[in-house]
Amino acid sequence: MRIKALVSKEPGIDHRLKKIDAVRPDKVRIQTGGRTAVDSATYNDFNVYKRAGRWVIDTASIEISVETIPQPNNGQILIR
Repeated sequence: MRIKALVSKEPGIDHRLKKIDAVRPDKVRIQTGGRTAVDSATYNDFNVYKRAGRWVIDTASIEISVETIPQPNNGQILIR
């Protein structure tokens, strides 16, 4: 729960938590984000480290990715 609270307070990143992957007892890989438009999604991937008993976001590790979401085609479109 502390990691979720930490992510929610960090400015400049999406606060919608998608994934938490434990890499080591003192390192976690986080992915936040999701759909940002009808046909795209934006994600933030970054590391969080435990230092002196507190979790800290490594802001230098933040990577932003944008994915295109394919839209279903309902067949031919008839224009008159």
